[in-house]
Amino acid sequence: MFFKKKTLLAGILILQLFFTNTASADWFNIGNWPSVDEVASQIEQRYHVNTGSVQNLGETMNVSSQKETAPEVMLFFSPSNPVPGKEITAQANPVYFSNSTEQLYYTWYIKHKDCDKDSSVSNGDSNKYCDVDDDGDVDEKDWKIEAMRTIANSGFDTNRADYSQNTDNDGYKARWGGDENTNIPEHCYIQDFSSGTLYEFASGSESTSYGCGAGQVARCVKNTNITCTEDAPNPFDPPIENTYGVCQNTGQAPLCFNTSVVCEGSSLDPTLTPMCVPSGYATPTCTDSNLDSSLCAQVGTPITSCSLNTSNVSNGCNHLFPNAPGDTTGDGTFGLSEEKFWQTNPQDPDTADTGHGDEANVAGLGQDTFTWNYEVGDKVGVVVEGTSIITTKHDDRSYAIMWALPKNDCPIQNASSYRQTIRGYDVTFYTTTTNINDCLEKNLVDPREGGQTGKLGISLDYTPNTPFNDASGDDFGTTLNVFSSLQNPESSKDTIRYEWTVAISRDGTFNPRGYSADEARDTTGGQGWRDITSFLRDNKLIDFTQGNGVDNINIKLNLTNERLADLSTNIATLFPGETGYLKVTARAIEYVSLDEAAREDTASVVIPVTSTDRYISAKGVSVSDGKLSLGDAICEERVDEQTNPLGIGRNLCLVAKNEIIGLTVNNTSNLTDFQWTSNGQPLNCTNDMSSNCSNTSATSTNFLPIIDDSGKTYEVSLTAINAETGKKITVSRTFLIVDPTVKIRSNNRELAWPKYLGYYKGTDGYAYADYSDDEFQGYPGVAPTFSVEFIPSWIQNRAKWEWFFNGNSIAKDILEVGFPLDGSPGDVVSLSVNGFSLEDDAIRTALKTFWDYSVFESTEHTLSHKIDVQTVQGEAEETAMSSPKAFFAAIAKNVSGQILFVVQLFLWVGTLIVLLGGIFALSGWNRR
Repeated sequence: MFFKKKTLLAGILILQLFFTNTASADWFNIGNWPSVDEVASQIEQRYHVNTGSVQNLGETMNVSSQKETAPEVMLFFSPSNPVPGKEITAQANPVYFSNSTEQLYYTWYIKHKDCDKDSSVSNGDSNKYCDVDDDGDVDEKDWKIEAMRTIANSGFDTNRADYSQNTDNDGYKARWGGDENTNIPEHCYIQDFSSGTLYEFASGSESTSYGCGAGQVARCVKNTNITCTEDAPNPFDPPIENTYGVCQNTGQAPLCFNTSVVCEGSSLDPTLTPMCVPSGYATPTCTDSNLDSSLCAQVGTPITSCSLNTSNVSNGCNHLFPNAPGDTTGDGTFGLSEEKFWQTNPQDPDTADTGHGDEANVAGLGQDTFTWNYEVGDKVGVVVEGTSIITTKHDDRSYAIMWALPKNDCPIQNASSYRQTIRGYDVTFYTTTTNINDCLEKNLVDPREGGQTGKLGISLDYTPNTPFNDASGDDFGTTLNVFSSLQNPESSKDTIRYEWTVAISRDGTFNPRGYSADEARDTTGGQGWRDITSFLRDNKLIDFTQGNGVDNINIKLNLTNERLADLSTNIATLFPGETGYLKVTARAIEYVSLDEAAREDTASVVIPVTSTDRYISAKGVSVSDGKLSLGDAICEERVDEQTNPLGIGRNLCLVAKNEIIGLTVNNTSNLTDFQWTSNGQPLNCTNDMSSNCSNTSATSTNFLPIIDDSGKTYEVSLTAINAETGKKITVSRTFLIVDPTVKIRSNNRELAWPKYLGYYKGTDGYAYADYSDDEFQGYPGVAPTFSVEFIPSWIQNRAKWEWFFNGNSIAKDILEVGFPLDGSPGDVVSLSVNGFSLEDDAIRTALKTFWDYSVFESTEHTLSHKIDVQTVQGEAEETAMSSPKAFFAAIAKNVSGQILFVVQLFLWVGTLIVLLGGIFALSGWNRR
């Protein structure tokens, strides 16, 4: 506006100056008009207008069309540092559109690490999941379909859909340049961002008629001369130079401007003449024989008029929406085939609850955000369609319909032009047939490049970070805890309903939301996600998955081939390369009030799970020449309930303070790139510490210093790459610090057993028998044996101990003793063991040398345990079912008096019935 005012002011000043100087009666005399220089001089003097500034304005106006501000779009990501498997949201911020953001079309697309464009796909290829439209290759269509399906589907469970009928009305007719644009002329453009030139999407060009006859073409020609050197008639004379007039063909066609014909080079050239000349006419040379007849008047016919036709220039506007095979997005119809392809609900017109219909959501109407589960290598992009603020040259009310890309990187292809007569003037339009789809790859954005905005909602996390599945059948796998958090909920968590689902996949590195329902039901171990929530519940591997306040779930990772047989699959299929994936999804529903609709949100997290026979082997350590060496295994046995009083699985290793534990892997086949951590912190080992370690990189050997107090734990994890499969595996082991002690165990439980104390209820809701550690019972006349168990077991190698029976020493430094129970029922004898364990001074020195930890406590641990054995009524050789006597003796000893009375009553009634039956039979009761 400022520029227009200045231009208008300059025009007024010039007119005023002109009339001021020609106010006399003879102003009609052209000779009295002031010259241009005089006008400029008076303007400078009277109005202080510098002609140089006016010249600058003119020069700026000449290139103003190349300074137009084309639409742009910026992307922001939340969180700005994405974590693999967790959700990330991309926010689009478009500018320089005349539409509101809610009326624009956002076509999102996502490219995963292995989903490169133009890569072919067959059923056996690892990147089969990239081919979303199943057309045999990967291209930008697949990228767009996956993203827009995620938006339109919004986590809808297709297993709940009835695709046999379509009862909603969710079609949407897309308009050019935005939703509110009605009856807007369709003129679509793209800007060349290097030159600033605006190109119209159009094909074809104008056709011009110059009235040339058959075999003739319109050309700009010029009468000119050529000098030729010829031989003299006398061969002894010098050559002769002769000049000839010829018609030069410039090869340039004339231009048609409003029926006028002109020849135009870099500037208008008055020496050029438009003429109809023979096709293929070339400018004569000195070797031609017809130099005398080569003047333009003799060659062709002058052209005096022309006609221009632009009817064959066709509009090149095209929406960039993704389409289902055989269907068109934005055509106003959204049938069953599209509902199924986009995984929307055919009984719900707005599956994603965006306020728009399903087809409008696929078209991206107002969808300025996109949320997905991030994986390393993911890149996203968006194309925004709308109406720009740039006016067109067409004689209508149109503004340029344009598309914005994140990087505005889209080189112009197949540039051309056409002319159109507008209000008496020939106007040139530059055109292109550039396909914006070919530019999508150039405009992909890596979320790790940055982002700023945040978004409220539900998020998921899990612990431990390295879950492990136990496929052995011992049920010692990790208990995976997945927990949710809500940002700014309006209610307490106890009033929020949660619905959890768990799915499994052999390859979880792609977007879990946007995959086909058929692939998800794949029973052959394909790359789709398969819902195993019911399977886990049936096998008691998961607790409640629905209900108010259920903001976390625990999953026992004890998947075995036997259990997986119910799913017609196995460990090798689901965990190729020793790694598989779980996708846990939580739906949170917050009821604002009884009569108001619920506010809900959905989140998911992809969790890599290791299932392997590899494990961290814990070993004793010796010190030689100042370096640490691995000794024998100290925690490889699979402990049961009696030998593991804490009830923790085989993954637990009991250790003592002021010790060093050697760490290695039982099977290092195909493993590379080792990385050790303890409680999440790096655990390093150098060659100075051990010959098994390296100064350049981690190896399969490491050492763990035990320097915390009793009750603390170390969670040691090893991550490595399986060189054969290229996949990462993680194994872990827990080390619990305990005070060294000993326990006396019975070797003959049928002769001497721990006293039964009752039962206790575990955290899983089941009842378990409770037995005493210090009180035993046995039959008279038997000779049970007892052994001593060291905790941790490996301290036995450093221990000294002595056995005592009824306070008298009976043996030293042996693991097992025995004695007869020759007393009467009710008699009690005692058995105890007393000793000590010595710490290794070399280990204490190594703790100081390598970890700067000084040991000041005593080097000795006291060890002792005492049990009482009571003689009870019974015989060892009779089990509970070996004889009627033993059976009734067991009942008398183990049941209460009330139950025994009921049993006796039933036996008495039964005996009475038998006796009465016999009496009646003998008395002839049955005779008639």
